[in-house]
Amino acid sequence: MPVNSVSLAVTSSNFLAYLYTSTSTGSSYSTISPPAPSVSSTGSASGVGDVTIGVKQLLVGGTGSRGAVATGLTVRFPTGDALNYLGSGAWGGNVYGLFEYRARLAPHLKVAYQWNGNSQVMDINNPPHLQLPGGLQYAGGVDYKVARPLTLSVDVLGSQFVNTPSYIESTMSLPTPTIGTAPANKVYYGATTPNTYTTANFSGGLKWSPVRHLLLYGNVMMAINNVGLRSDPVPLCGIAYNFKASK
Repeated sequence: MPVNSVSLAVTSSNFLAYLYTSTSTGSSYSTISPPAPSVSSTGSASGVGDVTIGVKQLLVGGTGSRGAVATGLTVRFPTGDALNYLGSGAWGGNVYGLFEYRARLAPHLKVAYQWNGNSQVMDINNPPHLQLPGGLQYAGGVDYKVARPLTLSVDVLGSQFVNTPSYIESTMSLPTPTIGTAPANKVYYGATTPNTYTTANFSGGLKWSPVRHLLLYGNVMMAINNVGLRSDPVPLCGIAYNFKASK
């Protein structure tokens, strides 16, 4: 069960505001005085995120085998507050395959596909009626055994978003006034168009097993491409315990 804490700060600056007035005697532009040099907004939220339940089955590669292949399925429940960046607002399903080679330097690969239901985050002014984008996902990397209880792990992760409504920068010509002239600057506005893109991230961290069956792990994930609004480096830590004794 994830517990999330989110902080967001947005600032718009270097802009001028104009008022267009049209009457029976003519039309004109006037500068809104004083024009605000910048507009800022901040906010934060915390709470339970989307809960995910999964199953996984080993297909090839038991104890003592170098290579291994597994498959799995996860189901996401929209338990987080989607309008406060704590959840997706949609049911989701993910099917994946896992491949690894067990050695001191152990490569691994995950290939998955994500399906999503409708979410209000796609149009916050209306009930959920648009599908949250999903698509192909991949994660590839290596684990390196530094010492018996300590492992270094690095990965590159990618997520595809198919037919995502995206804002594009456009221009709109201002009407010509009868009095004076129109501002030299054009008005920029956002128009939406379907777009498919892939986010890419790098993750590096450590796994440590201080006692048998107990695993402590931590890593930091950071963006390696620029395809829009992305988060700062994200730290993660966790604890895992295996209740089944090794044979």
